[in-house]
Amino acid sequence: MNSRRILSLAVLLFAIVVSGPTFAQNKNILRIRFETAVIKAGTTDIILKVFYKLEAPKPVSFRGFDCRFVYENLKIQPVTTFFDGTACQFADFAHGSFKSPDAYYVQVLSSAMLDTVNKELFEIRYSIKGFADSAMIEPTLFTPVDDDGKRIDTVIIENAPGRDNVGWYPFALMYADTTKPPPPPVKKSIVLSSDSTDIHSDSIRTISLNVSSLDSANVKSGIFEFELDTAAFDSVAVMKGALLTSGILSLSRDSTHIVAKFSNADTSKSFASAGELLKILLRGKKLTDTVCSAIVNPKLTVLNADNLVSSVTYKLQGICVFGHKDTVITGFVGSEEEAGSLTASPNPAHSFIDFHMPDHLGNQHLVVFDALGKKVYDAAFDEDFRWNVASIPAGLYTATVIDFSALQTGAKAYKQKILIIH
Repeated sequence: MNSRRILSLAVLLFAIVVSGPTFAQNKNILRIRFETAVIKAGTTDIILKVFYKLEAPKPVSFRGFDCRFVYENLKIQPVTTFFDGTACQFADFAHGSFKSPDAYYVQVLSSAMLDTVNKELFEIRYSIKGFADSAMIEPTLFTPVDDDGKRIDTVIIENAPGRDNVGWYPFALMYADTTKPPPPPVKKSIVLSSDSTDIHSDSIRTISLNVSSLDSANVKSGIFEFELDTAAFDSVAVMKGALLTSGILSLSRDSTHIVAKFSNADTSKSFASAGELLKILLRGKKLTDTVCSAIVNPKLTVLNADNLVSSVTYKLQGICVFGHKDTVITGFVGSEEEAGSLTASPNPAHSFIDFHMPDHLGNQHLVVFDALGKKVYDAAFDEDFRWNVASIPAGLYTATVIDFSALQTGAKAYKQKILIIH
C-alpha cells in the first residue's frame, strides 16, 4: 500500500515538473523597454522612445494601455508625448499628461488592435534641468487594455524587472556624460621664407619659396598668391617645389595678380616636414639702373577647414635687378667728370658701413630704402659718415645720396645709388 502511494506521488510530481514550463509558455507577455541616454553637458532637451514586444502564444488583443511613472522633478521634466509614426498613431484616444508634482501619465485607447508590427509604442520629450550623475524614473502602473479571452497575462518592464503587477524598481533614464572631452588640437604657426638674391637685367632667376615644418599642421591644400612688380620684372612663372613633386599645382593670373593652388595627389593626405613648396621664376626687366623689389603682398591660405595653422609669418627677402649701368647722373651744370664718386665700405657689411665723400662734395643727404621701397634711414652729413647697421634686418637695401649744397649754388648736383647688402 505504501509502495503504491509513493509511486503515485512520484508520478504526480513528474507531471507537475513537466507541465510547469508548458503553463509558463502559455502566458501572453507584454515586454516594455524605455530608451535611455547619456547626456552631454549643455543639453537642454531630448526625445526618448518607449518600445514594446508582444509574446503571444495564444489569442491576444492589445487596444491600449495606461502607463504611469514618477520622475526626479528637480532634474528632468516630461514635456510632450508623441504618437505619430508609432504603434498608437491610429488610436481613438492618445494623450500624455503631467500630474503635479512629479508624475506623468500616458494613456491610449483604441477600438481596434494597435499596430503590432511597429515596435515603437510612443515618444516623450524631456526638458533637462541638469544633473551630475543620473535622472531616475519609477514606473508605478502599466495596465494594458485587452479583451476577455484575449488577455495579456504579464507585463514586464525590462529596465526594472521583477515586480510584475505590484510595481517596478526605479531606474536611471538618463546618465550624465562624465567622459572628459579630448583636449583641443594644438595649432601651429608656419613660416614662408626665401633668400635674398639678385637678377641681372634681362635675365631669369629662380626663387625658392620654402615653408617651415608642416608636421601636425594638417595642411592638405592651399593657395599662395602675390603681386608681380612690373617695375622690376617682365614675367613670372610658378613651378612645383620639392614638397610638391607628386602633388597637384594649378595657376591663374589676373593682370599682375598671381594665384597658385596646390594640393597632394591624394587630397585626403596632409603635407609633412619642411622644404621647398614652390619655385618662382622671375625675369628681370631690361634696365640701366638697379631696381630692388620683392615678392609683393604674399598671402598663403590653407583651404581645408580642418587645418591646424594658427598663423603664417612671411620672411621673403628682397630681390634686386642689376641694370647695365649702376650709377645714374642727373646733371644740372658742369660736366659728368666733375662729379667724382662716393664709396661705402665694408660692403657687404655686418655691423657698420662707412661712407667716404670726395673733398669737393658739400652737404649730403642719405636716404636708405629696403627691398619693398620702405624708407628705413634718413640723415644729412657733410663729411665722412658711419652708419650703424647692426640693428637693421639682413637684406638688400638701396642708399640714395643727393648733394643738396650743389643744388643751392647751381653747381654740379647728382644722385648716386649704392647697393647695401648685409
